[in-house]
Amino acid sequence: MRVALLAVLLSGCVVNSKISVSQGLGPTPSPTPQEAKKIITLICDEKCTDEEKDRLKQIERKLNETLGSDCFEEYILAHEKHLKHLPAGAKAKDVIKSMRTPQTMLVNYYSDMAIWVLGYEVGGEPVVHLNRLAVTWYGFSVCDQASVAAHEVSHAKGFMHRGNDPELFDNKNSAPYKINDAFDKGPMKGGCCK
Repeated sequence: MRVALLAVLLSGCVVNSKISVSQGLGPTPSPTPQEAKKIITLICDEKCTDEEKDRLKQIERKLNETLGSDCFEEYILAHEKHLKHLPAGAKAKDVIKSMRTPQTMLVNYYSDMAIWVLGYEVGGEPVVHLNRLAVTWYGFSVCDQASVAAHEVSHAKGFMHRGNDPELFDNKNSAPYKINDAFDKGPMKGGCCK
C-alpha cells in the first residue's frame, strides 16, 4: 500500500516536472492592462458640467477600446453585404479604416425634451451633440453613450442614413446604425463594448 502511494505521488511529480521558470520563482505578475489606442478624442464644450467632463473621459475610453477591437472589425466585416448608403465604392473595410482614423470631436451636451433624439451631427462638422435629457431618461450606461457618440462620429466621417427612424430597413443597415449594433448588446448585435 505504501509503495503504491509513493508511486502515485512520484508519478504526480514527474507529470508536473515541466514547471516554467516563472512558476518556480513565485507568482507571475499580471500584465498591466494596455491603454486602448487613442483614435477619437472627445472634448467638452464650455457648456459641459464637471460631471459630464468626467463621464466623457469614460465614454472616450470605451469608444476607443471598442473601435480598436477585433470584435468591432469582425462585426462590421460580417455585415458588409447589408451595408447601405456608403459613399461610392466604399466597403466594410473602408468603414473600419475611417472609424479608426484619429479625429478630435467637440461634444456639445444639450437639453431637449425630444428624448427620442439621442444626439445629432451637422453636415460633417467635427461636433457631436448629445441630448443630456435622453441620457438621463433612458439611464444610458457608458457603453450606450459610446455607441451614440460612435454613430454621430460616423456622420462626421461621411456615413449617412435616410431619415431619423432607426427601424427603417435602409437605416438599420446603414453604417451609422451597424456601428451602433457593433457596440450594443442584444439579439443580432455585436456586444463589442464591454
